[in-house]
Amino acid sequence: MKLFNCRLQSSLIRVATLTWLTWSLAVGAGAAASADGYGFCVSVDLGNRRDYFSDVFEGNWQKSAEYQNGFNAFLSGHYGTNLVNAVCFVEKDRGTAKEKLYSEEAETRRGARSVTETGWTY
Repeated sequence: MKLFNCRLQSSLIRVATLTWLTWSLAVGAGAAASADGYGFCVSVDLGNRRDYFSDVFEGNWQKSAEYQNGFNAFLSGHYGTNLVNAVCFVEKDRGTAKEKLYSEEAETRRGARSVTETGWTY
């Protein structure tokens, strides 16, 4: 189980890194913090085999740490404190962000884990 948990965490980190790199190349290294995009966050409760998902919200990759902190605080207050740190993804448009959110939720279900849609937005 520990090996599976480490692989899951590693996969989430890899996807977040690739998303960030894709976004930074798309908007350019000198882009302002107000660059438009849409994001969502996910957090994994390994002990209960449940993933928590935010809703899609307006944002940009430069504020992903703020989004992660906000989602972590929301989850701690509403669901408990034994959660893995949130990972947030930012895409160029709402449609792509929603598509990736639904894809992540489907992957969670395929992995025999529960999905909790929290409705949280930044």
